[in-house]
Amino acid sequence: MDDRHIFTKAEVESILNECHGKTLEEIDSAHVLQVSKKGNKGYPGAIIEQSVFGYPADNKARPDLLIDGVEVELKTTGIYERGKGKDTSIEAKQPVSITGVKPSQIVNEDFESSVFWHKCAHLLFVYYWYAHYATPKDPSTYADFPIMNHQFVDLEGKDKEAVCRDWTIVRDFIKKIQEEYPENPQSQYLRISSELNGTRGKNGRKGKLTVLDTSPKWPNSPRFRFKRSFVTHFVKKLYGDSFEELPHDYSTYEEIEEKCHVLTNQYRGKTVGELCSLLNIKRNKQFSKSDAERIMVRMFDGRSIHVSQVDVFSRFGIKAKTIVLTKSGKHTEDMKLDSVTDSDWSALKVSCADFEDSAFYDCFKDTQFLCMVFEEPSHDAPFDDNVFSWI
Repeated sequence: MDDRHIFTKAEVESILNECHGKTLEEIDSAHVLQVSKKGNKGYPGAIIEQSVFGYPADNKARPDLLIDGVEVELKTTGIYERGKGKDTSIEAKQPVSITGVKPSQIVNEDFESSVFWHKCAHLLFVYYWYAHYATPKDPSTYADFPIMNHQFVDLEGKDKEAVCRDWTIVRDFIKKIQEEYPENPQSQYLRISSELNGTRGKNGRKGKLTVLDTSPKWPNSPRFRFKRSFVTHFVKKLYGDSFEELPHDYSTYEEIEEKCHVLTNQYRGKTVGELCSLLNIKRNKQFSKSDAERIMVRMFDGRSIHVSQVDVFSRFGIKAKTIVLTKSGKHTEDMKLDSVTDSDWSALKVSCADFEDSAFYDCFKDTQFLCMVFEEPSHDAPFDDNVFSWI
């Protein structure tokens, strides 16, 4: 590896700490914003590589840095504030690309020796503040984004298990395509994204991948990406959030759905008040709709107040929603989604092509909603009297 890629951890910490609070323009000694080809989405990353660490851009499959003898992949990505008031949180702006999905190569790989794992086993995230809408068509729109923080992440434990499981699903899916369509497997590669990502696949089935996705769609060369929700999980840990581990380990969406069926059969017909007694939930007041998450978490044997505080739900991008129906099955109010920032609206106004990269679209594509449904006995009944229907 070129000496320009080799550092000690102390050197890296010193280099990046000097960048905190400075804008991309202020640290851009290589003038990336002036000389880069317009249309490239990677301006911030190029500035960190070329101006901060001082090595030229390359597209090699190896990790970017050698830090204290360990190969580390450098990733630069935006973070921003979502929500309002007490529901405000700092989240990743977008998914993080890792490496290409090469059908001819991946089918002959094992996870531990794969190019993918080699690239993401050890990561260094550099976070900048996505302060407003920016477009690759105009590099200057990135200039005033400040560097906020950095984070070393070693994928291990449940994080490693999750990426290994998702990578294996993609590999095995491609193997199956090549076996079933030996003459022209390329004709089926579009299904890699449509059937495995976090959207509805063939026959209405949910996407199977929990922390990874692939983009863009074939025939464009797809790449493995960390989902935005997975990157947000790391961001929240950096900023002090802690997460509860449930007694039972859920490794797929399907396992969580199976548990939901069990809970539905176990508790259907119980009122909110009865559920609180059965689940030993202590409270000083009557529950309202906003408190229903606590019941949901307790059904999964957790003790947190919010679903977002549970490790597996945070990692998988699962958010809780409570639905109250009338006795005739009609909804009592519309479901509220996350607030959309001014930058998200700006992106949608500029071009429809930006829609799939917007946080608005992400509400549906990268998020799984875990819904708890109740029936109200009458319009004026307190929430305590609502009857649990299903989850």
